[in-house]
Amino acid sequence: MKLDWRLHERKELESGKPPSAWIAVAITVLAFIIGFAVTVLTWQKGQPVVSAPFAIRALLVPLLVSGFLCALLYTGHEDWTDTVDVWNFLCARGRVRWQAWSQGCVAILESVTFTPEKDLAERMLGLEGSEPRNEGKLLPLSADRESDAGQESYDVALSGSRLDATLEKLLMPFVPFMARFAARHSFVAILQSEDEDGISAVRAVLRKLDLPDADRIGVERAEGQIDAALIHRWLNEGKMPDFCLLLACQLHQEGQDVRYSEVAVGMLLATEDFIRRYPREFKPQAYVFQPVSAAPESVTHALRDMLKAQRMPPEYVRHLWLSSLPKQARHAAEAASEAAALKAAAHDVDLAIGKPGPAGALLAQALAAEMVQHGQGTQLVATSGGAGILLNLTGTQEVPAPVEHEYELRYLRPLRIVAYACMCGLAGIFLGVTEAPGGLFLLVPFVLVALVLMEALGAQGRYEEVEAMYHGRSE
Repeated sequence: MKLDWRLHERKELESGKPPSAWIAVAITVLAFIIGFAVTVLTWQKGQPVVSAPFAIRALLVPLLVSGFLCALLYTGHEDWTDTVDVWNFLCARGRVRWQAWSQGCVAILESVTFTPEKDLAERMLGLEGSEPRNEGKLLPLSADRESDAGQESYDVALSGSRLDATLEKLLMPFVPFMARFAARHSFVAILQSEDEDGISAVRAVLRKLDLPDADRIGVERAEGQIDAALIHRWLNEGKMPDFCLLLACQLHQEGQDVRYSEVAVGMLLATEDFIRRYPREFKPQAYVFQPVSAAPESVTHALRDMLKAQRMPPEYVRHLWLSSLPKQARHAAEAASEAAALKAAAHDVDLAIGKPGPAGALLAQALAAEMVQHGQGTQLVATSGGAGILLNLTGTQEVPAPVEHEYELRYLRPLRIVAYACMCGLAGIFLGVTEAPGGLFLLVPFVLVALVLMEALGAQGRYEEVEAMYHGRSE
């Protein structure tokens, strides 16, 4: 069953009350009265009363008959109880799987940003200096501006072109990761750039960096902008490589009209399972959790559902990052934050660096991750995409994923075994009374064993039958 942000909750069943115990008492008393009376009335004169045949007919047969009838009386309730147990387990498992899905995440190991403004994230949060204001401006990455990640000054002369120079500076912080893990794990770089030579430029820079396994690093072009929708696909389709390096170069093209401010972003992601396997190898910068997409008019409900599913207390979310959103969507995201009782300060990246471009979503994500690393709590990122607005939480992994338990099959249902035993006992007594051939007596225990084995082997089938009914209704 495909999961989404709507919890397809199934109502749990109740086993109800079994038939009254007085019915079983009445059946037992009547069986003994009738059995004893029939035995006395049909007993041959001269035969001793204190004997095994008299006890079998007067006591054992009524006991087996009453046991068989009582077992039949209660097997319906026993079967229903077994069905209820399986159904309710599937309901609980569905909730656990949905919660685990909603809390799925990928790890950000490292991020690098180049923007027209120095120390952009710190200044936007008021940690350093004054908040930059460049609404509507078309700013370049100037040679005298330093990167937001605190690297060296942006130098356009590092290589043959501005794209090569930018890629070289973006890739440098990730060289240790690539040198160490590209040979033994799947490692893919995804580039978002309007430059047609972007892929070949990445490969050329990788060779220039003299990485021993540069050819093992896959290089792909992003389909559109890189945003949280990519993480959503990874978490739902399970096709994420062990390491994925996201690169976005939003540069002015020579001979073309300038449409946005220049930005360059690099972000290295790893799967949560990979980080869990090597807990001492990595200390992630932050985690990006399962995103949600919603239209502006329904974003309030979507945000509430996401916070509830991911068990994120509102007071933990301290900052809201906005990027590449139209005015209506930006206002809707801010209103949704207030409606969810978040005390999160809103930070519009577009107002800080000028006109947004295709790299805006990845930039907002990188800035949020950087502030998580600086101890600024969980960050909410809202960008344009999906049904209108893409929302995701970025923070530390504080809430452990729920554990999914296995169902313990009920191989033997006691009342059915009692019914089988009583039935076989009566058959054995009947064969003895009718003086049947001795070989038939040997079949009785074999039949009982066969019935018990069939009961045990049918446990999986009974479970699958209820499971099929559960999934049929859930669809």
